Amino acid sequence: WDTAFGNAATRYPVIATEFGQANIAQPGGTQGCDAGYYTNLLDYFNQRGISWTAWAWHVERQITDPNQTCGFPQVITNYAGTTNSAGNVVRQRMADNP
Repeated sequence: WDTAFGNAATRYPVIATEFGQANIAQPGGTQGCDAGYYTNLLDYFNQRGISWTAWAWHVERQITDPNQTCGFPQVITNYAGTTNSAGNVVRQRMADNP
């Protein structure tokens, strides 16, 4: 991340508008957004003064298997706004930094 954009943040304003993780095969073959990835990335942004927006309030497909919570770098599992594990991290960070 330093080489890709982190070092630039020491000299220029940087905002992350699209970031995420999806379609990662989990044990058992399920798809999921890793909360740890989002925690690490948002910590990194915070440490370097990088602004960010939540992405994406979009459902790639309706999730019908409870073990599949992320078919796209999405923070919700349905349009009722149910957050997945990544969305829980994003929601908490947004609440912590209004």
